[in-house]
Amino acid sequence: MSKKIIKIGNVIKDGDSGFTLLEIILYTAILSLTIGFVLIGVYQIIDSKAGVLGRVSVEEEANFLIKKIKWALTGVNVINQPLTATTSTTLSVDKFNFSANPVVISLSGSDIKISYAGQPPVVLNSEDVAVKKLVFENISDNNNSAIKVELLIEYKRNDLKLIKPSTQIETTVYLRK
Repeated sequence: MSKKIIKIGNVIKDGDSGFTLLEIILYTAILSLTIGFVLIGVYQIIDSKAGVLGRVSVEEEANFLIKKIKWALTGVNVINQPLTATTSTTLSVDKFNFSANPVVISLSGSDIKISYAGQPPVVLNSEDVAVKKLVFENISDNNNSAIKVELLIEYKRNDLKLIKPSTQIETTVYLRK
């Protein structure tokens, strides 16, 4: 059997040479690191997409809940709860020319509920968010009627590992007489 000799420049090699053990280990390590970094990048992209969707969900819920509270405070005749200069997790009002008085908005666990005319309450927020704080403060005086609202909402689903979207809103609604 004859040996095949290959001459490349000034280097002479025999034709049966292949990868050495060191080259195999080195190439395997480079490939493993590359695959690892690609997987980390893909995970970050997927998690950030879920984070953006969670943030959008939280912001939409907060916007809806604040609008619902402002609706309840539009055309108010009497503020039943909270009393002047007090705070409460329940808002109870009677509206002008509204047959379903009182309108009651309250925090129950991690949900905001609304009820009309003493009927059973209905949950306002979706199951994707948890309401961590809802406080109504009656800051009315002799000249003005106003309710300060504090609302803290957090994303409830467990598909996010790195971030937990949440938002806190404080607003004051002045009532017309």
